[in-house]
Amino acid sequence: MSLEHELLDSFKQKQWTLSFAESCTGGDLAARLTKVPDASKVFLGSIVAYSEQLKKGFLAVSPELIPDKVVSEQMAQEMVKGLSCLLDATVCVSVTGWAGPAGPEVGNIWIAYQKKGESPKTENLHLQGDRGQMIQQIGDHIFTYLKNLV
Repeated sequence: MSLEHELLDSFKQKQWTLSFAESCTGGDLAARLTKVPDASKVFLGSIVAYSEQLKKGFLAVSPELIPDKVVSEQMAQEMVKGLSCLLDATVCVSVTGWAGPAGPEVGNIWIAYQKKGESPKTENLHLQGDRGQMIQQIGDHIFTYLKNLV
């Protein structure tokens, strides 16, 4: 059974729902989950807030974080808080970072997790590899974390 199946099954058993605010993963998290039949019983959706405009507009991220703090703990926290205001998911996750191939801090990734009624928890990853490998690693890491959360 794939990691995606395991995650969705564990959330389904708890009757939990899940949503994402994705920046550097560009919708890959959503794409991976929606390949699993009946993902809609758990997965509410994903906002691909790749641009600064969407981060500010949809997720209500503070303009003071843009452009200098787009990849930061504060950005990940504000993205997940904005997402939790938009979607009534049991667990919301945001991810922002530099997946390359260029950028000031390629491989620097910030993730925020927020369970309903709790404060966000953040995590900083330092990854290596090409862009596709990093996006895969981010997804694997998030899905493993979420599966173990249940």
